[in-house]
Order: sequence, then structure tokens, then C-alpha cells
Amino acid sequence: MATTAPTTCRSSPTAASRIRGAVPPGLIPGVEDAVVLLPYNHSDESEQILDRHADEIAAVIVEPILGGTGMIPATPEFLARLREVTRRHGMLVVLDEVVSFPMDVHGAQGHFGIEPDLTTLGKAIGGGLPLAAYGGRADIMALVDPVLDPMTQMRHATTLGGIPATLAAGLAQVRALTPEVHDHLNRLGERLRQGVRDIGRRHHAPLQVTGFAHVFGIHWTPTPVVDLETVLTSDKAVTNLLTTSLYNQGILMFKSALGTVTSPMTDDDVAMFLDALERSVVDSGLVG
Repeated sequence: MATTAPTTCRSSPTAASRIRGAVPPGLIPGVEDAVVLLPYNHSDESEQILDRHADEIAAVIVEPILGGTGMIPATPEFLARLREVTRRHGMLVVLDEVVSFPMDVHGAQGHFGIEPDLTTLGKAIGGGLPLAAYGGRADIMALVDPVLDPMTQMRHATTLGGIPATLAAGLAQVRALTPEVHDHLNRLGERLRQGVRDIGRRHHAPLQVTGFAHVFGIHWTPTPVVDLETVLTSDKAVTNLLTTSLYNQGILMFKSALGTVTSPMTDDDVAMFLDALERSVVDSGLVG
């Protein structure tokens, strides 16, 4: 999803919110009018939108890597500008690190040197079990701390919190993500992405790959993929064909052509994936 910024009142849709596919169907009436969408990786336009709605916006929520949208990493300049503008206007920055946390010991925020006001976490901290967490500035977190204020009206309720097995698995997972494991994942991820780029060049195909660290997304478009609008130029019929071919070769990934490398994987696993992808591209009949 594109960057969203919750507001306290209705506001007119921006150009970014009118991008085809930016706002999915089925939302409760009024939700779209309660947020302002920022164009991902477009610093100048985002700053202008934030300046224009400065009196309405409480917080900017942003993924440092757009996960389900196509594994698109934010540029360091985009994140730095968001942090600069939000500080100027007294807005919070909420960094969604559910996908990006495993990219570094301190997540994407440590890698990019961005200090958010709040962070949301999930998936990687659960060790394969359902677990999520959030944290942030002490003054904000104090608002939901019943120890500090037993009468606080800002309660934190959870269905899954405090389950011993889940917490033990999460602790083991975080301890397993050592700097060496992060380096291993990042190296394998970059080798895979470079291999996909090489396949596109060898076959003069509009094959693109996005991602960072352990995640990647495959796209079929001659347009450089850098945001939501350019993701939508990818031919989904072709990427569906490629992922189906990969399934038939024993490689499982998201049908939306998104994937990750994991710590048990080796260079041989990446080579196997690249060989299978190249066969899929050639056998598709889409290249000469």
C-alpha cells in the first residue's frame, strides 16, 4: 500500500489516491476520505502534500520496503525527507517493519538511519508462530502503560500476547538473526536479484526485479519499477505464467511473483532458482 497519513477530518483525494489500484474496493465508507495518500519515493510531491495538510495529519505510516505491493525499497532520500517534514509539522512517523525487520540487526530504520516515533513488527519476530509487537518513543508508549497510569484510557489489548510458546519462539528467532545471518541473507538476496537482471539482459526481455536484503519481486515491464504506479505497468498474466512454471519445477513463491531467501539457503539454492526462472522465460515463448 502507498504511504498513508491518518487525519482527524475529511480531505479531498490527492492525485496519488486516484492511481488505479491504489485504493482497494470494499472499504468502509469514509475511510478513503480520512487518509491522504503520498506518492512513494516522490519526495517533492510528498512534501507538498504534507505541507498542504499540515493541520490535519497526525502521523505518516510508511513501509521502508513496500511488501505486498511489489517489494519496492524506499530510497534513503525519501525516508529522510519524510522524517524532516514530519518533524517540522509535529507529525509522528510510524515505520511498518513487518516485512523489512530482518534486513539488519536494527531493521530498516537502523540501516537507513531513520528514527521513527513508532515501529510495528511481525512475522520475523514470531519464529513461525503468530506474534506481533510495536514500540516507540518513551512518552508515547507511556500512554498505554498501566503501571505508569493505572487509570489510562488508552488500553492495549491483545489476543495473542503473553503466550509462553509464542514468546519463546520469537525470542529464539530474534537471537538467531545475528549480524552474520543478516549478511548471509543480504548477500544471497543481492546475488538472486543480480541473476534475474542478467537473465533479462541475455534474452532482451522486460524482466525486472525489485527488492532489498532478503526480499525480491519479479515484474514484466520495460518501465523502471519504483512506486505503485510503475508496479501497475507489469504484465500480471506473464508473471503468473512464470510463477506457475516455477511451481512445476518445484519452486514455491507467492503467485504475485514475490519471494524471499531464508537463512538455510545456499548459493546452490539461488543458482537452482535462477536456472528454473531462465527456463520459464525461454519456455514461455515471450522471448526470441
